[in-house]
Amino acid sequence: MKPVVVGIGACIMDYLLHVNEKDLLRFSGGSKGGMELVSFEEFSSLIIDLGPPKAISSGGSAANMLKGLAKLGLDSLFFGCIGRDPIGSFFQRDMGKHKVETHLSESAAPTSTSACLVTEDGERTMRTFIGASQYLSTKDISFSSLERASWIHLEGYLMANPSLFEKIFSFAKANKIPISLDLSSFEIVNAFRSNIEENLQDLSLLVANAKEAQSLTGLDPENACKKLHKSVGKVILLNGKNGCYVAENGKIHKEDAVKTNVVDSTGAGDFFLSGYLYALFKGASLENRAKAGNFLASQVLNYYGADIEEAKWPDTITRINTLIS
Repeated sequence: MKPVVVGIGACIMDYLLHVNEKDLLRFSGGSKGGMELVSFEEFSSLIIDLGPPKAISSGGSAANMLKGLAKLGLDSLFFGCIGRDPIGSFFQRDMGKHKVETHLSESAAPTSTSACLVTEDGERTMRTFIGASQYLSTKDISFSSLERASWIHLEGYLMANPSLFEKIFSFAKANKIPISLDLSSFEIVNAFRSNIEENLQDLSLLVANAKEAQSLTGLDPENACKKLHKSVGKVILLNGKNGCYVAENGKIHKEDAVKTNVVDSTGAGDFFLSGYLYALFKGASLENRAKAGNFLASQVLNYYGADIEEAKWPDTITRINTLIS
């Protein structure tokens, strides 16, 4: 039976804005990378001052990961909350275009939006208006649909909604469904450290970048991966241009990044997870899962936004299947 991967998270429309370092300093308060929440007025001001956007695309880490998986041919199901507005309708259409099955509740609040400030080196700094996404609740989740899941993936942002997070976590454990968690940002780690640490041993997979892992453990990427693997069966630690560390069964493997032209890093980590999970379901080794993840991430780096040109997908799929065979 074909695997079904379920993702639960924020429905965010990403507005990709190319900025120089001076403008980034002016609009981000000197903080590069990561994500901070802003008001709708602050988000709108950024778009007015720095626009027009280079691209607008559906986002949110779980949504992005599922877009990649669906393109690779796996059944993908997403739960989230949108506003009753044109942006929410666009999000739903865009996810449908990527063959992701969506279960979206609606809120009177505007759909979540994020200004992704992309500098010349391709790094993105996100200023996010959380909007409708914060109103996703347990009543919006079809637990009968969750029973179809071969895997459930959660965003770290869901920890801001403890009742929802705990309900899904408990459901996955009770039904013996593997569950993964993306730490999402170092700000999330700092805000919910104790909650993260309490749940580590029940995760099947933890996903973090170097900043998030350092915030959680105080260690460099390799040693952070080793420490986290003592609690979690599988670990992905993403380290940008330096590649990644992956862990399983007591083994730590480092995989170098694929050299490519970096336009925008938005969604690269999410598409890494798409490639990794696809390879996992195909029975690939730990090393080949890392190769598949790195390759898919390298493809999305060539574009503004978490997407790959439609015409590139057939060759991308062929190359990934070759990597993991």
